[in-house]
Parts: sequence; C-alpha cells; structure tokens
Amino acid sequence: MNGLLVDPDARSIAAAINRLIVDSPLRQQLQKSASETAHHFELNRWRERWAGVLHEYGWISKKTIENWQINHGSLKFSGNHNPDKWLILTRNAIHGGVESLIREEAKGLNAPVVVCGGHDQKQTCPFEYTRADDPKTLASVISEYDVILYHWLPDWCLDVLRNSGKRCIEFVHRTDTAESDKTVPTTLVAHSAFLARFIHETTGRSCRVVDHPIAIDRFKPQSQKGKFIGAITSYYETKGIDIFLHAWAEIKNNFPGYGVRFYGAGDDLPKFCKLANDLGLDVDFRDATREPWEAMKDFACFVVPSRIEGLPVAILEALAMNIPVVASDLPGMLEFNQLAEARGYSSFVHLAKTEDPQDFASVVSRVLQDGIGHNSSTYINDYYNPEKHCSDLMSIYKEMCH
Repeated sequence: MNGLLVDPDARSIAAAINRLIVDSPLRQQLQKSASETAHHFELNRWRERWAGVLHEYGWISKKTIENWQINHGSLKFSGNHNPDKWLILTRNAIHGGVESLIREEAKGLNAPVVVCGGHDQKQTCPFEYTRADDPKTLASVISEYDVILYHWLPDWCLDVLRNSGKRCIEFVHRTDTAESDKTVPTTLVAHSAFLARFIHETTGRSCRVVDHPIAIDRFKPQSQKGKFIGAITSYYETKGIDIFLHAWAEIKNNFPGYGVRFYGAGDDLPKFCKLANDLGLDVDFRDATREPWEAMKDFACFVVPSRIEGLPVAILEALAMNIPVVASDLPGMLEFNQLAEARGYSSFVHLAKTEDPQDFASVVSRVLQDGIGHNSSTYINDYYNPEKHCSDLMSIYKEMCH
C-alpha cells in the first residue's frame, strides 16, 4: 500500500489529507512504500507485463514480441521461461492446505522442497522433500539457488537466509503465524488483501497478493454428491470442530440420510471424540489422507467452523468440485466472497457467525434442505489454477531483480 483510497468528493479528500497531517507514522510508512514500489509503474515495466499477458493468452506470438524488440529495443519480454533456480523452504512435512500449495509450487517452479526443523510425516505429506535441520546444513543447501520461497520458517532459518544475501520471498498464510522477522525477505506475498493489509499495518512492509494454486486436474466436479458432512482438516481447537459438533447435535435428526466424517491429524482429536460421544453423535474421525481429491468425493457439504484462518486451501478444493461450503465469517472468507462478486461471479461460501453453533446449524440446514449449489468450479479454474500462481510468483521475482 502506498496511498489512501478516497471517495471522489471534497469531504473524503479533506479527511484523508487531515489524516496524513496528524498521523506521522502512517505518513512515513506510505512514503517508504511509495519509494520502494514506484518502479512498478515505469512504462517499460507495463509494456513487459502486457506483452506477457497477451502472449500467455495466445493473442500474440513470441516472434511478434521479438520483432517489436528489434524495432524498438525497449521491451524486455518476460515469458514463462524461468532460468533461475528456485528453492522452497517450509517448517513441516505434514498433510494440510499449505502442503498442498507447496506441492503445486514445487511442480510449477521446478523447485525442490527442503523441510527445516518441524514435523516429519512422510507418509501423509503430499510433496517430496529433503531435510535441513541445522544452520550449517541449510546454508550449504541454499548456496546453489538463486531465489528462496519460504513458508513459516523457524527463526534460526531466517538467520541463515539473512546471512546468505539471497533474494527471498516469504509467503504469509495467517495472522497468528506472521510474527517472523520481516526484515529478512526481499518481498512478502499473501493469499488475501486482508492479510496483506495486516502485514503492512504491523510491519510497515508492502505485501503482494497471489491467489492460491489448486490442483484442478485432480479436484473435478462429480456427477453425484457424497453423503457426509465434514472436512479435510486438522484436529486442533483453532479449527472449531467442536463448534460444528454442537451445531450438528441440534439438527442431526432432521437429516438422517447424512453422516459426519473428518480427515486429519492433530493433538485435540481425543477431545473431539469425547465431545462427539457426550453429544450422542456418530462421527467418523479418520486419519490424514495423501489423496484429498478422493476423500473430497465423500462430502455433500464441506464445513469450516474455524476460530482463526487465512483462506484454507481445502475450501477452494471443495469449490473446485462444486461442493457447497459453510464457513465461519472470518476476514479471509468474507474477502473471498467479495472478490468473487467483484470478478463477476457469485458469493460461493455460505457464511455463519464465528463461534456460534446455532447460526452454523442454521446455515448448514439451509444448504442441505435447499440443495444450494453454484458452478464454483468455473471460478476456481479461472483464478486459482497452478499455472497462474507460479506465473505470478515468477513475475514478482523478476520485479525483485530490477
């Protein structure tokens, strides 16, 4: 962010001017951001970007661009060729949405993945990886690469990256995992504008928004919906499974044809099992799966009653299969719906009040009774495909190099 948006009227403009006059820290942040990002608006940069877009959609050929370069000499075409060597670093080798995202990034960027210091659950982790669990090993590994893309690393890893002098991109996923040293990455990216604003407000750093990559070749609409309500998730209190269990206890008798099923792993599973038993619920808690596209076929309704989230990849995977989603009305979910509407689509996620079992039960009931559904797969295919995600990351890296 390098400015304030105002309505086109005198009162709004005057209020913004007054805010900048009295709020010195904000004014200094915007001045700093402006100087850091002004080069994005250079004419040659815009020519390069438009050429890339037109070429990507097949409207102009690479030969046309090369001829233009010969005649004008001021356009440096940036196509999909990526000669620089990428490396992906992450904390954990587990199942989950971030791990599904990393799998697509590894393929699209032709980048190996190195896990640093965290969990080592190779049997459920969706990507291939090696490990670097100490500073010396990590320093040796990264020396061979040009750009490092990393996801929520331990602090000791950031010290290694800082000392390496490598260009780094940090992918921020949630507000509660965004506390790492923001002086290390060359550039910050996030999946949602609300998270980018949070980063700017808390650190003063600008943050780019890049849509998640979904394996649309695997998550495809099915001719018949499943017979279960539930999710592919993690068994932790933040995921709000207890909220859903209380909600389902209120309405289960109205929907005898549906079962409840969850896939995941986590420390709070015993607590959820006990609660389900206390509420008289028959819930099928399953282990994590390496094939979420197969597990997703079980669901007639996908639920995300989380207490805190960014934008879960599993939501997008469910929508890619035209499975209705009910979720807490957290900022990432609200913004997802707003962005879909702004792009000319529907509000695909059915929202319920956060930490409100009664409202969650009401929304789930409405979805199951009315058979509410949208062709959400078209939207996911258009905006959340892996090629677009990786192309956006490569464009950001090219801008870093200028």
